[in-house]
Formats: sequence, structure tokens, C-alpha cells
Amino acid sequence: MTFEEYAKAWFARKRGLTGSTKATTESRMRTHAYPEIGSRKIRTFDSFVVERFITVMERSNVGAATQT
Repeated sequence: MTFEEYAKAWFARKRGLTGSTKATTESRMRTHAYPEIGSRKIRTFDSFVVERFITVMERSNVGAATQT
């Protein structure tokens, strides 16, 4: 299973999200996470993958609030 598949399934099960929170989260995933790590298999994640993803976001001037 890829990260994108997992994230979409997880997100679909989330309850109690307001419309704006849901829209913002989906937008950030489409803009930042899916292009960078969406096709990566879940079993291949480690701390280096996460650190590299954060570094890419920082180099793209993505603010800390968006990174969390």
C-alpha cells in the first residue's frame, strides 16, 4: 500500500472534522505530501524519509504550521 492510499483511507475514517479543516488538510496533502511521498510504499518509511520530506518542505518555504 502506498502512502497516498493509506492517507486517503485514514482520512475517510476521520470523524468530526469541520469543512474548512477537511478542505485545508486535503489541499495540503495534494500540494505537498502526495507529490513528494504519495507513491512510496508504507513499509519503506523510516526517519530518513520523514526528515528528507521536511527538508524539501523547508527549502520550498513551506511554513512550520503547514508542516504539522
